[in-house]
Amino acid sequence: MVYQWYKNFGFFNMSVDWLMPWLWVNHWLVFVTFLQHTDPSMPHYKDNEWTFARGAAATIDRNFGFLEPELAHLTLHTEV
Repeated sequence: MVYQWYKNFGFFNMSVDWLMPWLWVNHWLVFVTFLQHTDPSMPHYKDNEWTFARGAAATIDRNFGFLEPELAHLTLHTEV
């Protein structure tokens, strides 16, 4: 399908409409997963110790600066 897109509309249109969004989404998936799994303060449970509740409680809230509310939409913000 992407090849047909390339053949019909050219590389520029294919890269702007498909490749760049694909790279952006995958960048965030890899980036957030990397930060979550490599933080030294995160507890690492053995197989017999891990439960869903422990895994859900072992999360880190991060501030991504200007990217968070403007581009990433990772959390909902309400102004008071």
